[in-house]
Amino acid sequence: MEIIRPKIVSLDTATWGLIAKEQSLAVDRINRIFWSGAVVPFFMDTVIMELLAHGNDNVVKSRIAMIRRLPFVHFMKGCPGHAGVGWLLDLREAEMAVIRDFPNAKSEDVLNIVRSQVTSQFCAGAEFCDRYYSEWMNTRQLAPLFTSETPEIAAFTQFPLPGVNLRDKIPASSEEIDYRSFEEFENIVCGQHKWLTHKLKTNGDEKINDPEKAAAKFLREICDDMKGILDGRGDITEALLAQAGVERSRLPPKPTIDDVGFEYTFVGHLQTHERRLKLPQGTLKQFVRKEQLPSWIVWREVSRAIRRLPKAEASSLNDKMIVPFALYLDGVEVDKRIRNCIREASSTHPLMKITDAHVFRSKPLKALADHLESIAAS
Repeated sequence: MEIIRPKIVSLDTATWGLIAKEQSLAVDRINRIFWSGAVVPFFMDTVIMELLAHGNDNVVKSRIAMIRRLPFVHFMKGCPGHAGVGWLLDLREAEMAVIRDFPNAKSEDVLNIVRSQVTSQFCAGAEFCDRYYSEWMNTRQLAPLFTSETPEIAAFTQFPLPGVNLRDKIPASSEEIDYRSFEEFENIVCGQHKWLTHKLKTNGDEKINDPEKAAAKFLREICDDMKGILDGRGDITEALLAQAGVERSRLPPKPTIDDVGFEYTFVGHLQTHERRLKLPQGTLKQFVRKEQLPSWIVWREVSRAIRRLPKAEASSLNDKMIVPFALYLDGVEVDKRIRNCIREASSTHPLMKITDAHVFRSKPLKALADHLESIAAS
């Protein structure tokens, strides 16, 4: 007798919100699909926290009640010491564990080995809620502390300053370029305050409380970071790379400003993982390269596509943490904006083709019911 494996799907937070409050034929169809066991919803901590971030306690209670009613759920377990529901960092750490054991593994090899680990946790919705309810409520109280600067971060990572072309190659040495004095640099950067304030007001997230103050703080930090380098001696290009923790050997041939930026971000992420795993600083950098991590590659390419959007939205930060799971699940629902970004980036890397094939957008709920039924039948 052939055992039919259920299809595992992550739904968008907005969709879960509608299912929790709406009574309709479409919701009945969706629930019947879940009760059939042919399709099982997958939850990651990012989605759970979005669902519980609503300011109305009654809405949050209705959403938890909805999860309790689910017959089955899949999820990824958090790493030791972070025993909650897993999210992108746990996914990356599972990928890193493969590279630790197989140092020459390519991203496709890592993907194949990790796939079975992502959906290894399975239980009833009621058990799921009972197990994590207290942790969710504690996190809900602390959430404002962690998300207060999210709108600004989303904007600053999306809008390069005027005159900065991320495709420009970095010089092989400082001899190839004339660097300005710090005073000249400071005048140029601080002169962008008016432009950046306007950009935050017109194209930034509406939750940015004080665009003028946020712009001034950001530009001041840029100047502070550059002062010691421009006032110092030696090769300025190498000093900039060293300050960012970037080694040329980890960059592609003829690297661009964009390449350096992503390596800098990656090194910072590795330091976060080292703190979580209680490893000495610099441990992971010795054997992990970003080109080996499937989830990082998807995160990077989606980040690049989001950067080309005209408006910065705080939700983009969470979207980028959700999309990499499309490599490991049968389906991940996203909104129209992110769906278009993934389609645009689908030709940039073979892993993006897999991602593109597994993400979907189904609005309204009737369309979602149709899509889930097609997934169940495939």
